[in-house]
Amino acid sequence: MAAMGTGVRRRAFTLVELLVVIAIIGILVALLLPAIQAAREAARRSQCMNNLKQMGLATHNFHDSRKQLPPARIVDHQATWLYLILPYMENVQLGQLWDISKGDFFDQSLVTRTTVIQEYICPSQEHETLTIPRQMQNVSGHSHSGADESGNIYYGCIADYMASMSSSCSITRPVLFPNETAPRAPGMASTTEQAIAADGAVVPCKRGSFTQTPGSGGSANFPQGVQSYKSQTSFARITDGTSKTLMYGEISERRARTFQAFNGDNSPALFAGQGRPLAQNPEPSPDGPPTNYLDTVSFGGPHPGVVLFTMCDGSVQGVSRDIDATVLDRMAQRNDGEVYDVNGTLPTCVAPSGPSPL
Repeated sequence: MAAMGTGVRRRAFTLVELLVVIAIIGILVALLLPAIQAAREAARRSQCMNNLKQMGLATHNFHDSRKQLPPARIVDHQATWLYLILPYMENVQLGQLWDISKGDFFDQSLVTRTTVIQEYICPSQEHETLTIPRQMQNVSGHSHSGADESGNIYYGCIADYMASMSSSCSITRPVLFPNETAPRAPGMASTTEQAIAADGAVVPCKRGSFTQTPGSGGSANFPQGVQSYKSQTSFARITDGTSKTLMYGEISERRARTFQAFNGDNSPALFAGQGRPLAQNPEPSPDGPPTNYLDTVSFGGPHPGVVLFTMCDGSVQGVSRDIDATVLDRMAQRNDGEVYDVNGTLPTCVAPSGPSPL
């Protein structure tokens, strides 16, 4: 007798069913994507915190060796804190390429000027390039050879972090010079003014403390080399407590693209406080005029809701973008003697008259 057929006829998906399945998958992906992006940002933020931690540890090693904190910069054209701490960040070879006794930034090799330090780049920050050009205007008796491009164009690497030089209180501090009898507006603080009034942890080099000699192409009128220098600050001068005082912090992409990390011609440090509150919405594009002015003058990185800082004890702290700016002033000051609550508020900072006691 012939065997009965046992096959079962299978019914295929209809077009409507297929579209429903695709729609469900799309909804699931849409629901999961923010979680994936949040996880990625958390990983990038963790790496950024590690960068700041490494800078803090390197600074402590620098201090152990030299008994002083690195200056924000030595002097015009000369090395910044970002270069000075390199030997203590497992970058000894690069840190020794620049012989400060021979010349300034524009006398250094292309490798010295443009080697990108990954610990100085925030992984959440999007950059089109990690090196930027700067034109060196030659003047009588002070010139350089070996420009990277015609027109005396020299390239240098960038960094996503700057030092905390001062509270914004000191920007309007009267400076007692013969021609400086009145405070200046926040945006008009001169280099001399900053060097004297800065009340933060990493301030400009002590003026008159560095020994200079003519560098290559230099003259007696325009010395380029630096044989020695002295910082204005040390941990002993941070009397408010190292865990309570800002040392380094994040900056926006727009700000990062305005300065060459190792070039003392550029400001490697910022003010913070009421006169310089944290940037709220850092703009990713460096093109065109900024709609947020604070992007160009204030601390503020790419992480949602917070700005990451290295404190002077080497710890890393996330500071809310909504922090009261009066508290930020106290966090930036190293010796004001005031106690603050990061979630609180304080009276407007009033700077004492005369130069800051350094």
